[in-house]
Amino acid sequence: MKLKDLVSYENSDIYKNNQEKDFNKKEMIKILEEEKDNGIIINLLNMTYGVWIDNFTLKTKPQNSHQFNGLQEVFENIAEKSDDEYFSPIVFYFFNYKNYFQNKKGRNSKRNKIK
Repeated sequence: MKLKDLVSYENSDIYKNNQEKDFNKKEMIKILEEEKDNGIIINLLNMTYGVWIDNFTLKTKPQNSHQFNGLQEVFENIAEKSDDEYFSPIVFYFFNYKNYFQNKKGRNSKRNKIK
């Protein structure tokens, strides 16, 4: 799924701050109109979440001129504010995001069991 589609989902009823369910979609349309000439932003928004994670974690080199320079700083801030028990799983799942979902096993359905 592309990032622009992912962030355009309807807001949940749980969140009371935004009265409109389609607030995110309207904001994405506004950004796309304002930045239609900005190739870097358009390319980022057309990128899939998996490709974005790989670029952000520097597993792959970004195809365009954009780079994510704040990753080290983000991890340093998390490490300073938390203990190893919390920080280690964050780093592990962040860098193994795709593998986690590919290897995840679903629950056994009770409906499909033959008695």
